[in-house]
Amino acid sequence: MLQKRSSQVDHYPNMFSISVTGHVEAGENSWEAVVRELQEELGLDPKHVQVEFLFSIRRDAQLSPTYIDRQINDVYVGWADFKLEDIVFDREAISEVKLVPFAVFEAMVKRRSEELAGVYQEECSQLVGLLGGRLSLNGVSGLPDPVACFCLKRLPTPLTGLAVTASDKLSRG
Repeated sequence: MLQKRSSQVDHYPNMFSISVTGHVEAGENSWEAVVRELQEELGLDPKHVQVEFLFSIRRDAQLSPTYIDRQINDVYVGWADFKLEDIVFDREAISEVKLVPFAVFEAMVKRRSEELAGVYQEECSQLVGLLGGRLSLNGVSGLPDPVACFCLKRLPTPLTGLAVTASDKLSRG
């Protein structure tokens, strides 16, 4: 499932993104955030979604000349039985959700489709690499297509690798 960001959002308007994105709130871990975001962003009951953690990745995205968004993205995947018309989403932030077969998503990622928000290219590439082999073992589907990919953002902390290196453009005083 992909979500198309609305024309009203401040970055990556009218582009497709992974199913659920959100931030981990204070006092919450990323697993708790997945449960909350599933309900908030898609209206899905998390009890009916099989969710699996896949990987974490540090993301430094320069959104403007004066704004570098530094965070750790925890990426999950989920499977569930539902009807697309059961999905409830915020129409101010998302203009559309659509189910895309994994093979189509894989092709979009590999050709770096301009329809996909580039900020998640690395996450999508790793997702395709990790799930591709599991979904088609010797040409036989091992698992159904995942319904959703979740990317939860958390700020780096000293325990998760916040470090200023020579490559960082910001100075600290």
